[in-house]
Amino acid sequence: MLGTRVSGPDGDRPGVGARTRTAVDRVRGSAREHMLFTQQGLDAGTLVDVWLLSEAPLDDALDALASWHPSLGRGTTSGAGRTRLVHLRHTSIDLATPEGRRTWLSGLGPERVSALCTHEVPVAAPDTPADELRWTATIVDGLHVGTGHKQPETATPVQRLPDGTPYVPGTAIKGVFRSRVAYICDSLVDPPDAEHEVCTRDTVIPCPVCVLFGNTARRGLLHFADAPIADATVVEQPHVAIDRFTGGAHDGKLWTDEVVTAGTFPLVITSPRPLSTTHRRLLEHAAADLHDGYAAFGGRTGRGHGTVRLDPPPAPEPLGADELPRLRPLELPRDEP
Repeated sequence: MLGTRVSGPDGDRPGVGARTRTAVDRVRGSAREHMLFTQQGLDAGTLVDVWLLSEAPLDDALDALASWHPSLGRGTTSGAGRTRLVHLRHTSIDLATPEGRRTWLSGLGPERVSALCTHEVPVAAPDTPADELRWTATIVDGLHVGTGHKQPETATPVQRLPDGTPYVPGTAIKGVFRSRVAYICDSLVDPPDAEHEVCTRDTVIPCPVCVLFGNTARRGLLHFADAPIADATVVEQPHVAIDRFTGGAHDGKLWTDEVVTAGTFPLVITSPRPLSTTHRRLLEHAAADLHDGYAAFGGRTGRGHGTVRLDPPPAPEPLGADELPRLRPLELPRDEP
């Protein structure tokens, strides 16, 4: 590895954006307290140049590299880190010739390699997902997926793309689906679980939640794309805290939020491998709960925000009795002390 270079679409400095995330309380199905954090990331369209040097022939590796469209960094299952290979160029240096030795001894830094690599290799198109679930969500009540940054005397903004379009991050969509699928699984097992327990490294057969959404020991199967909101209507809504003693408005507790009151956005869930019947039904049941108002996106869900309607309306089939045992993980037996 000779090095890498990151640049913007026009060769200038890349844009850097911030993504705000929060953990979901598995019991209440809403944001968990004190778990709001923000991560910086490179904007979409950023170019990453990679320079490689190999002392062995690359004939066999070039075909593999030509179809390489890696996922980089964190959040690759929730709208971040997906890349597409644009160009692949290479050259060979024959050290048995004076010209080859002269080239080798003159130095092979990244810029020098770029000038030497003139042979273009055709790049293969990215693989299409093996499985996909897709709905169009229409906002019924106000939707507030905020940045978490409150400014005095200004409205708390909703999250926006670099061009200013409000959007629902893939992390928010993934969090709601994971919480709802975990709730469904925990409700159907016997006896019901009060809170879903994440599978460990001793798990022989992971539960559907960890297979689909992942955990600290494994990457999830699903990918949730960011969802730009089309025809968005954004308004500012004031809120005030109530004084528990007087029953009136609390002094100094007036704030304002940006809220998307109308618009539509796509709900797209993809998988690189075909989904099993059980996994697909669980996701469809979670989507049906969203459509029926049992789950919602964003903040202020306890005050009527975040409700959506899906098109086409989900109509999942019931889980069969033979599928219920698969909702629990199978652990390795432990030796008694």
